[in-house]
Amino acid sequence: MAISKIRPSKFISQAIAFCLGLSLILSFHIPSIAQTPQTYNSFVQWCENRENLSPEAKHTVDVLLGGALEVDCKNASDSLSSRTVIDISWRNIRDVRPLATLTNLTGLNLEFNNVTDISPLATLTNLVGLSLTNNNIADLSPLTRLTNLTVLHLSGGDFSNLSPLSNLTNLTQLHLGGKNINDLNPLARLTNLTELEIGGENINNVSSLTGLTNLTQLHLGGEKIKDISPLAHLENLTQLSLSGDQIETLTPLSRLTNLTQFTLRRDRRIDLTPMSHLVNLTQLRLMGTGIFDISPLATLNKLTKLILERNNIRDIGSLRNLVELTELSINNNLISDIEPLSNLTRLTKLVLVNNKIVDLRPLSNLTNLTHLSLPINIIIDVSPLANLTNLTYLNVSNNQITDLSSLSSLEKLRVIYAYSNPLVTEECPVLFCDFKPPHRTYYPF
Repeated sequence: MAISKIRPSKFISQAIAFCLGLSLILSFHIPSIAQTPQTYNSFVQWCENRENLSPEAKHTVDVLLGGALEVDCKNASDSLSSRTVIDISWRNIRDVRPLATLTNLTGLNLEFNNVTDISPLATLTNLVGLSLTNNNIADLSPLTRLTNLTVLHLSGGDFSNLSPLSNLTNLTQLHLGGKNINDLNPLARLTNLTELEIGGENINNVSSLTGLTNLTQLHLGGEKIKDISPLAHLENLTQLSLSGDQIETLTPLSRLTNLTQFTLRRDRRIDLTPMSHLVNLTQLRLMGTGIFDISPLATLNKLTKLILERNNIRDIGSLRNLVELTELSINNNLISDIEPLSNLTRLTKLVLVNNKIVDLRPLSNLTNLTHLSLPINIIIDVSPLANLTNLTYLNVSNNQITDLSSLSSLEKLRVIYAYSNPLVTEECPVLFCDFKPPHRTYYPF
């Protein structure tokens, strides 16, 4: 049987036709593969090629050039390479690749940008401080190599997996926050932490914190947290801040007698009895807790600052002996009798907005006051304030005051707010406004 032969010219033309056909088919069925984004080994190269970069990378290079105060690429590179700390927060940074060559950095602030990929930062192994607060980071794995970090701020990201942080055992300060965080177990190894801030709407279990006994500051927020008993082991804490409506009891805190500052924010009532043991507190903030009984606070005689805003407090008799107080704020409560305050002669700032106060006579001997705020009460007579000769700021708006003339002798007073009162005259009291210096401010409206 004879075998037919294909002539070379015909074979070549058939091959070309086949390849063209295959190419056409593939062009429809195989997606094009994106080119690897350009990368360079030095900032000089990034700078010299910036007109060829993506808009995001070019913007980062331009920001760094501006920070270096140089237009020449070599000079800018020398300047940036010699720096150990760079702050490019709030600069709309998206691409951090140009930073990868700045390996002498020990501190980097990238807060409030639009960074999503932090893998280029893995080369910056000398970093001891890094802030990535308020970016769009989902993957923390590039941080695994940054084992020299002692300070890391990561609040406001899209990440959920904290496992990469478990390798960062030199951390002493860690700030975390994000709606996707729920598992805190990777933090259990970070036993050198002295300051920890965690916030997340899906956090419900804090047992991983039990072994972090070097903590002196803890700020913890989560609407699903019920049990705070693991915190009872953190006896070195001096500052504690809690927020969350589901916390069932404060009893575990009774062991934390080294606390000097405590803050609680919530919108549900809770029993304050365990707080009577926290006798070393100097600052206390209880906001929105719905409390009406503050008698457990009577033992806290080292307090210098007390804030009890948005509660249901009527009786403040328990504050009578807290004579070290210099700042007191009891906004948005139901207080009418302020006689217990007459003993608090060290007060310099007193805020009693939105209560039911009529009689100001108990304040007449608080002569160290410089700031007094009394809006939204039922005050008619302000003459008891005439003795407060150190006042520089006074707000008596939204009351029933008709006459301010008794305040004219307060020579240090610089600002008066008196709007929404039935004043006989809304003109500034002559003795107040004519007194030198002339930069006093009067707000009758």
